[in-house]
Amino acid sequence: MLSMWKRCTKGAFIDTRHNHPTQGIVILLKNPSEVEGVRNAFKALFCDETDDVEEKWNRVLTFMDYINGRLMDLFPNSSIYLQTREGILTYLNLWDPDHNYRYKPAPANNWASYIGFADWETGQRFSLRKYYKMCDEIREVVKEHEELLRVHRQRFENGEPDYDKAYHILTFDVLYCFWGYEDARREALEEYQEAMKQQHIDELEEQLSEINRQIELNTSQLFSPECLGSRVHHRKFGDGEVKEVEGTRLAVLFDKAGNKLFKYPDAFVNGYLQPEDTTITVQLEMNQILENNLVSLREQAEKIRQELAAVGGMINDEDKPYQH
Repeated sequence: MLSMWKRCTKGAFIDTRHNHPTQGIVILLKNPSEVEGVRNAFKALFCDETDDVEEKWNRVLTFMDYINGRLMDLFPNSSIYLQTREGILTYLNLWDPDHNYRYKPAPANNWASYIGFADWETGQRFSLRKYYKMCDEIREVVKEHEELLRVHRQRFENGEPDYDKAYHILTFDVLYCFWGYEDARREALEEYQEAMKQQHIDELEEQLSEINRQIELNTSQLFSPECLGSRVHHRKFGDGEVKEVEGTRLAVLFDKAGNKLFKYPDAFVNGYLQPEDTTITVQLEMNQILENNLVSLREQAEKIRQELAAVGGMINDEDKPYQH
């Protein structure tokens, strides 16, 4: 089993400067009393594959607990040979690449940050389900890239078509290359950020255009009804006739109470004056609703203009809030 293990993990780049999990397995396999336990741990880890990622994660944790427990019993003062989730997920990938993704924290975290992957967690809160979900999303795009698939097939001896047929290895390679090529990643990130900025500007300008359209529509429906000469009724002064409308002042000559002044249009809207022509009150009430709408719309437009200015968007004169 020891020679098989060394052959399988040769060139897999699992060990790092700080962790040597494959060497930890080697140390156990060199102890005859540990071989059967290690064999059973791998059998449990490499059981029949399912699509249940949570069950897979439980197998990873069970394997880690057993192997690390044996190592700590044998070498209580050394942690360099302990198994890591990175290493164990690589064992799974080597065993069955069509159902398992390889995992390295830095490339995964970098990609998740770059694309803004929702609810991503790192460190002790790492979620295999979320990592596999992210990889599945990458894989769906990879599967549509014919040139990339052609190059990928050429990497294997004789272009073997049945190896990595699920493209899990290729998916990890995309993740790793994105993280590994610093300059290209920085350039891609800058392009992405610029594209997102422009998209945000376009969305804001579209919102501003729609608000200005609403402002213009509301403004076009505003008009003062013809009140001069209209007959009105007041609860105290009785019946009368509107003799003058000037700005916010309304003069009414009552049949018995004589001339009285009122505030316009409040006297109609608040019900102090009741016109015989009810369309006057209806239009004035509608005007009040329209004016309230306009106040809100202008505030929204100003906020968008300020945000556009902050992100570097251009504001044309026709984009300024319509004033009435």
